[in-house]
Amino acid sequence: MEKCLFQAALLGAGASVIGIGSDLAGSVRLPAFFCGVFGLKPTPNVIPNRDHFPSNDDEGFRNCLTFGPMTRYVDDLSLFMELVSTKTNCNLRLDELVDWKQTKVYYRQNLGKSFGILSISPELEQCVLKAADYFSKRDIPIEWPASLLEMIMSPFMHMKKIDALIDIKNPKLKKNPMLEMIKAVFGLSNHTISLLYFMLLQEFFQFARGRTFDYLQEFKEFQQKLQKVLGTDGLLIYPTVRVTVPFPELILGEVANNTPYLILANVLGFPAVQVPMGLNKKGMPIGVQIIAAPHQDRLCLAAAKELETAFGGWVPPSISINQ
Repeated sequence: MEKCLFQAALLGAGASVIGIGSDLAGSVRLPAFFCGVFGLKPTPNVIPNRDHFPSNDDEGFRNCLTFGPMTRYVDDLSLFMELVSTKTNCNLRLDELVDWKQTKVYYRQNLGKSFGILSISPELEQCVLKAADYFSKRDIPIEWPASLLEMIMSPFMHMKKIDALIDIKNPKLKKNPMLEMIKAVFGLSNHTISLLYFMLLQEFFQFARGRTFDYLQEFKEFQQKLQKVLGTDGLLIYPTVRVTVPFPELILGEVANNTPYLILANVLGFPAVQVPMGLNKKGMPIGVQIIAAPHQDRLCLAAAKELETAFGGWVPPSISINQ
């Protein structure tokens, strides 16, 4: 995520045209949100993720991990996807126009009442509603489970554990991820915070015995219901994160609360795009996330284009400074 943050900062400042990162739990969309630019997590395997480090031959890991672009303008996202998708056997039909009269647009303003997750800020709930109102106000017609956090984390618990904490001088030495995370906070670790966070999730985020399989089954049922509702002509407008962080130093403390909003699309295997929706009263970027069923990336991009046209999209630094 750290490299994605630098790329997103350059984009937000108008100093770059495009950035490319890997998105396992929102590492493309989160920096894009904070910097007020667009970030796309495509359908899994549209962009091959071979040679990624850390690697894992687990099918669930390969489904969650995708490479994706960040840009200032939606058209650049579309151009990037047109170029890279030509080398795969997946036809995303990116040139096919979207008939908005036949497209179902749903929205959900928050994660629900999942245990341990702080509530979303009112301004971001209103941001979702503003985007939904632009199309048509239609609440998602399926139950949003109270145990959704446990459900979306269950696929991670079933992945093979990755062994990525390698000491170059002594490859056989096993490092402690918790100790490395503490070191990383002070800039003393050779490993990124996002990698350490993922490893700590697998190490310490455990369910009560006998419930892990139940949560996984509940998640699969939820996944099937949501995919059926969205189909080939449906979109879900959803928060990207729960709150805009006023100080960069507090971003790490918000990881646990923001990740569930981002990781949902990863474990579902759905494409998702972060769309900037201008600035709040404090001059901080705000935005929404648009999610579609697998291989319906064109719907995400088309909706992002509509919202960019309606609300302005990326705000150049000169404009934000004058405010």
